[in-house]
Amino acid sequence: MFRKNALLRNAFSLFAVLCFVMGALSLIGCDPDDPFVDDHKLNNGLIGDWKYTFDNGNDRYTIDATTLVYTFTYEGVATSFTSNIEYIYNFSETAGVIIVRYTAYDLGYGATVGQYQGVYFRDLTASTVKLGSAYETDYSVVEVASLDEAKEKFRNFRSYGGELSMATPLTRQ
Repeated sequence: MFRKNALLRNAFSLFAVLCFVMGALSLIGCDPDDPFVDDHKLNNGLIGDWKYTFDNGNDRYTIDATTLVYTFTYEGVATSFTSNIEYIYNFSETAGVIIVRYTAYDLGYGATVGQYQGVYFRDLTASTVKLGSAYETDYSVVEVASLDEAKEKFRNFRSYGGELSMATPLTRQ
């Protein structure tokens, strides 16, 4: 009888400790001062004209509430795409992905009007941001045919984050 009671006490103690640990673990990472919630809306801080100038050219993004235009100029020759903003994943206050649908496309990388692309942003401040289109590790296009496919494909920064294209911040113009 004594063994059975001791066993029950030990089991109850173990259960209580596990409940306490699970409760404590559920609070890790919860910061009541930073209750970030992704509302899937365009961060107003992105709206504007962003540019990075380099020898013989520049990268430029122009973003408003509904459109994103990218222009690449090199030695006086400009190529670009124009797109409608279709969906947003905000990973934080300063990073996320803008899913766009091309309405005009002349960059020459094999994409076509009507396809969807992810344009990642990070390190957003009042005066700078890093922007870059999604790409495969072999730099092939990753455009997709539907919004549902785009939402699935581009929701993870690590998959198609454009690290190389996001190395240099663009400045607000």
